[in-house]
Amino acid sequence: MMDGKLNVKSTLGKGTIFSLDLDFPEVSHHANITNIEENNI
Repeated sequence: MMDGKLNVKSTLGKGTIFSLDLDFPEVSHHANITNIEENNI
């Protein structure tokens, strides 16, 4: 939906790297966030 790309690179015995590339529209203004609560699940 967002013309994104999901990349996966895996090496046997070493691990896997996942990366996600999304093209977000530029925002002309930003929100003023003064209070952020952190919730642990």
